[in-house]
Amino acid sequence: MRLQRELAAAKEYLQSIVEDHANTLEELRAASEEAQAGNEELETAQEELESANEELNTLNEELKISNTEFSKVNRDLANLLESISIPLVMVGRDLHIRRFTRAMEPMLNLIASDVGRSITDLQPQSSCPACAGCCSMRWRAATGNRGMSATRMAAGIRCVSFRAWERTARTTAR
Repeated sequence: MRLQRELAAAKEYLQSIVEDHANTLEELRAASEEAQAGNEELETAQEELESANEELNTLNEELKISNTEFSKVNRDLANLLESISIPLVMVGRDLHIRRFTRAMEPMLNLIASDVGRSITDLQPQSSCPACAGCCSMRWRAATGNRGMSATRMAAGIRCVSFRAWERTARTTAR
């Protein structure tokens, strides 16, 4: 009888070990499936990242080409402005100076650090109270206000908007 109890206890113990092993095996299978699914997601994400990286590399190359072209045009413009003897000042829509030629320096008392300043802040060598008004008027004409001429003389300085100049250049080229 004692042997039968010990045998039954051993069977019960072995049965619990087998059940624990089966449960552990099932948990390992589930974890393996989860890991495999996670691995597949990571592979998909890696493919997407590689594709995005290729697109970024392509865009980067295009930007490098554009930057090179813009740099060439910028150098050409700077060389042109350095070499011409025509008084010329370029201002933005906000009337801030963008560029000017050496011939314009004495007329408006310009120095290199004036780039970025408003043209209305300048103290011209000769009386030029209409310069800012002329520039302002040109921008309004260029941006669509009707009834304004595209050019105007102000204290002997001809103000021409870029758009008016472009139209004149296109007309002349035909």
